Amino acid sequence: MYSMGGINWCQCWLTLTPSGTYLDGGAGGTCEVVARKAASSGYLEATSATKIFKFALRNLYVTVSNTKTDGTAGTPITLTSSGGSGTGAVTYAVTGTGCSVTGTALNGTAGALCSVIATKAAQGQYAAGSSDAKTFGFGVAQDTLVVSNTTTAGEAGATVTLTTSGGSGSGAVTYAVTGTGCSLSGNALTATTGVGCSVIATKAASTPYNAATSVAKTFVNCPNLGSWTTSASKQGMTVTINYTAPNASLGWSSFYAILKADTSQTYVQSTTSTSNPGTFSVNSVVGSSKYVLYGTTNGGCSYFTPPYTAP
Repeated sequence: MYSMGGINWCQCWLTLTPSGTYLDGGAGGTCEVVARKAASSGYLEATSATKIFKFALRNLYVTVSNTKTDGTAGTPITLTSSGGSGTGAVTYAVTGTGCSVTGTALNGTAGALCSVIATKAAQGQYAAGSSDAKTFGFGVAQDTLVVSNTTTAGEAGATVTLTTSGGSGSGAVTYAVTGTGCSLSGNALTATTGVGCSVIATKAASTPYNAATSVAKTFVNCPNLGSWTTSASKQGMTVTINYTAPNASLGWSSFYAILKADTSQTYVQSTTSTSNPGTFSVNSVVGSSKYVLYGTTNGGCSYFTPPYTAP
């Protein structure tokens, strides 16, 4: 038979079963146990020395807490954990071909699948606890992916077809956009207001490459302007062009008057102004019977008027 006492003896109990006697100390119990063997023919009763058993609290719910489980070969993933009890140190163990862990730094070769378990050491009344295994994969970094459109300013309401260059593998390219009034349908970008749309492209992972994301590219949506006000007169060889550009709130930065030839429609002469309204004085050139006004804004929008007849 056994008898018990101890610091937390009220948490200790014995269970007798046909297969043996079991001691349970409950949560944090410390139990002193003495074994006694009854007297039998020719033998006196025997008593053991006292033995102390300590029962620690379970270290519950230790987890490997990384939310991102894909990495690039040659670049370590910093392992993190959450949960558990007490101040015991957390260590990590890894299995898998091409996998290694040093402290919290997990490394893997290209194509490696690494199974990681976190263990929180025993401390005080808490027992050691281990997490479930979490799998991390290591791939190869893609070449730099960029949104490759060279024209990034267009009139609001028009559709811009987005393009990319770079990246690696066969993963599909998708786009995401932020900005008031901006929307995407596949690779078609549209905007309903005169603000900027910020676009990011993502190329999906494909063996052996990880997914890749571009830096953001801003597309300027230029409002519909309305009509310019313009008039022209000629004195001698000098053509005077008066103009007022619409929608002054756009923040116009510069204006141009361009004389054009009727037949070739090539630029013959141009002059610049920064005023709105403003006046151009240009020398008349043989063959330049048309003029076009052109303006740019601080936001990157550009506008051409239709050709006007020069005097």
